[in-house]
Amino acid sequence: MTDPRQRQTGIIEYWRAVELFSPQKVPAVSVRDRVCSVTADGPLPWEEGHPLRSVPLDPGYAWQHVVYGGTYRLRAVRDTLLAVFGESEEDHDGRMDGESALFALTVTDEGRLVLDSPVLSTCAWATGRALAPGPGRRGWLDGFDSTPAT
Repeated sequence: MTDPRQRQTGIIEYWRAVELFSPQKVPAVSVRDRVCSVTADGPLPWEEGHPLRSVPLDPGYAWQHVVYGGTYRLRAVRDTLLAVFGESEEDHDGRMDGESALFALTVTDEGRLVLDSPVLSTCAWATGRALAPGPGRRGWLDGFDSTPAT
C-alpha cells in the first residue's frame, strides 16, 4: 500500500505543476476598454503626445498602465508541451489560444513603477524547464522562487 504522505506529496506536486503551466492571457487591444498598444517609434502612454494623455478623467482618478513584455503565443507553449509529453485524445484545450507575456508590471501616469507590481511568467519558466532538464529529472519544476531576476 502507498504511504499516505507520498500520495499527498504527489497530489500537491501535480496541482503545483498545473498552476505553473497556467498562463495569464494578455488582454486584446480595445478602445472601449482603453487598452492600447504602442509602436517602437511612438510615445508611451505616459509621455506627451500619446492619445491617452488627452482623454479626460473624472476627478480623483489617474491613469495606471500595465506593461507586458516578451509576449508569446500560447499555442507555442501547447506545441512544446505536446512535443515533450506526447498527445492523448484529451489534449485539445481551447484555452491555449491567445498570447501571454514573460512579465507584466504596472506604471503610474508619470511612467513610474508601482511597487510590488512586477510579475514573472511561471508558464514561460516551466515550459523552459520541460525542455531542460525535462520531466525525467527529479525536481525538474523546483526553483522558480529562487531564480534570480536579472
